Amino acid sequence: MTQKTSLTSFGTELFRTTEDRFNNWRWQMKHQIQSLKDLEAIGFSDAGWIEGFSATEDIFKIGITPYYFALMVMLKNSPGARAIFQQAIPQKEERFDRLGKKDPLEEKGHSPVPEVVHLYPDRVAFCVAMLCPVYCRYCYRKRRDEEEGLHFNRAIIKRGIDYIRSNRAIRDVLITGGDPFITSDESLEYLLQELRSISHVEIVRFGTRTPVTLPYRITEKLVNILKQYHPIWLNTHFNCAEEITPEAEQALKLL
Repeated sequence: MTQKTSLTSFGTELFRTTEDRFNNWRWQMKHQIQSLKDLEAIGFSDAGWIEGFSATEDIFKIGITPYYFALMVMLKNSPGARAIFQQAIPQKEERFDRLGKKDPLEEKGHSPVPEVVHLYPDRVAFCVAMLCPVYCRYCYRKRRDEEEGLHFNRAIIKRGIDYIRSNRAIRDVLITGGDPFITSDESLEYLLQELRSISHVEIVRFGTRTPVTLPYRITEKLVNILKQYHPIWLNTHFNCAEEITPEAEQALKLL
């Protein structure tokens, strides 16, 4: 049995669903593991995991796609499993972190308009999204947990576009969040149309972990939209070899 078949079969059985649903990115987001209740609903009673969930639910969001959760469980007894667990499974030690900051890069202090971080003269980070397929435990934007109504908010995006358009020094725009690919294809195309209408913007980048944590989001339709607005760069990060699954490889091939 191939790894792809194994992961798909394992995931559909674990979450008691069909292959078509399991392979659908919207279904994946709707069925994220977000709480101890969700963990228990699929039959998990691992003492360490329960302790971590219980200790941190009020500190930082928990969210793990069924895809990534199935990968973790399937590899639970393998040598590299811990590298995956530590990224996504909360640990009680987080509660006693005395040095961590919700905004360690002080991005809010460098935001002339909401969600546009302008730290360097010629580039900005445009934080258009709030949702993520997996809430990485090492996230440096935990400040966003306390914010509301920012996920692809058209009014905020328009103000950001207007700011970028008014500042001719800006040549590089990193679209980030959250994960900017967690929205409709239409919303992404609108954003790209607006940015590509600004003559001094030369570089458009996306920061996304969907190829790693939700590879089903990388569809032919999405790729065909991106093609129309080249050149586009996509920044992602695989943090351990176990994340390079056949599903992830297929997503990268499409890109």
